[in-house]
Amino acid sequence: MLSRPSRRSKYSEEDLYCRIDDCLWAFSDPRTCMKHRQRHFPVQWSCPGPCKKTDKEGKFARSETLKRHLLFRRYAACKKVVLKRLGLQSVPASGALWLAPLRDGPDRPWESPDFQLTDLKTVKERKMSVCGTTKAPSPAEKIRRRRYK
Repeated sequence: MLSRPSRRSKYSEEDLYCRIDDCLWAFSDPRTCMKHRQRHFPVQWSCPGPCKKTDKEGKFARSETLKRHLLFRRYAACKKVVLKRLGLQSVPASGALWLAPLRDGPDRPWESPDFQLTDLKTVKERKMSVCGTTKAPSPAEKIRRRRYK
């Protein structure tokens, strides 16, 4: 009987580890990893509305969070200011690209040429020393083990 060829991954293993400074987080999906990496950088989305007087001063880590903020009934004044500033009639139903003018920094700061991510080998060695094992399984291996045990 012939065995099935193994599936090839669409992304590299490096995309599954945070690799920013000493962070040892690993993920099964590169999109989730990218969203986590944004947590290591200063907030970069600002609301120009009246909520600037709150404890977070109208700053958000991700565009999705700013969009959710604008959809809350409590922040209708913020929504009105943003729509007027961007020349829109209503909040678009999908996506958050329309919020780009409200961004304070780059979308993925870790991709700038002057930023250095920790190499994958070092991250794996650190994970092994923390866990006390000889071999650190990849995030994909962990998921496979969970599903089939």
